[in-house]
Amino acid sequence: MYEERADIAIRSGPMPSSGLIARKLGDCRMVIAAAPDYLARCGMPQSVEDLKDHVLIGYNFPRAISEWPFNVNGEIKTVMPGGKLCVGDAESARKVALAGGGIVRLAAFHVREDVAAGALKILIDPFNTGSGVEINAVYIGQGGNMPARVRAFLDFCIERVDLT
Repeated sequence: MYEERADIAIRSGPMPSSGLIARKLGDCRMVIAAAPDYLARCGMPQSVEDLKDHVLIGYNFPRAISEWPFNVNGEIKTVMPGGKLCVGDAESARKVALAGGGIVRLAAFHVREDVAAGALKILIDPFNTGSGVEINAVYIGQGGNMPARVRAFLDFCIERVDLT
């Protein structure tokens, strides 16, 4: 961040130990989704077991939570995405899903507008564990003095960011 001359960055997931200060903005729920044309071609999964017959969009970098957790009859079952299709970031995963390339697991806020527009459909939600990912605003410590612009932006984020 220092080299980029950035005041604040927004990060998701667990925060590794660093010299940065993190301000938690909230937790967001993860959802499983796919485009209607993908579902028309490949079928609608009705259970967690059905996912093994589908293209699950994974990531080509280490993630804190690499498996997708599901609650099946009170027991946590996990599914490992990837293999057939891996991408480098959440936005790429979203675009592949929108294009009908497979099933994705993303933060609910990331696909909210796509779901509302009918471009993506939420899948097997009864099995969703409700688990989410922590969203933080991170910034470089200023020895106890926070610039007014950083304080104003943090206050704005706390008040206005909707992670649902």
